[in-house]
Amino acid sequence: MNVFVERLGIFLFDNLKREKELMARDLAKLKPDLAVAGTEDLVFYNNRIRRLVKERRLLRKQYADLNEQLSLFEQELCSPHKMDRPAENLEPPRTAEMLVGALTKKRYRDALLMDLDEAFRRDVTSGMSVERARKRYWAAALNSVGPQVWAAARRIGLLGLLADYARRLFH
Repeated sequence: MNVFVERLGIFLFDNLKREKELMARDLAKLKPDLAVAGTEDLVFYNNRIRRLVKERRLLRKQYADLNEQLSLFEQELCSPHKMDRPAENLEPPRTAEMLVGALTKKRYRDALLMDLDEAFRRDVTSGMSVERARKRYWAAALNSVGPQVWAAARRIGLLGLLADYARRLFH
């Protein structure tokens, strides 16, 4: 990420440097003409210089804004706290939650999901990495759903299991 941020900064700096060089070249072209210019020409050149100065001020402001945005972007990307634990990753895996919700009986569903969620939060707050806590959540979810699915498959067969699953979805 640091390489990306550096390249973005170099790109922005090069563009602004090129704009500055073009303005300096325009001003250099104007200076020889001013020695032989009349009053109307001087007004024209004066207005043109003012416009170039305004453009330069605008470019400086844009450069300052882009520099500020770049530093904020770099802080956000390179912050060790954000890299380790982004806020959106502190949730248990949704797919595992859906699997548990779909394959467990209603009377066990809420308690089981609360237990899994509590274990996940405890793992994350104890210092375990979010990735490892997610893997443990998946293992616990499959471990709790597996016996129920196996018992249902033995009792009613695979086709019956699929029909039961469809009934639960639409009921």
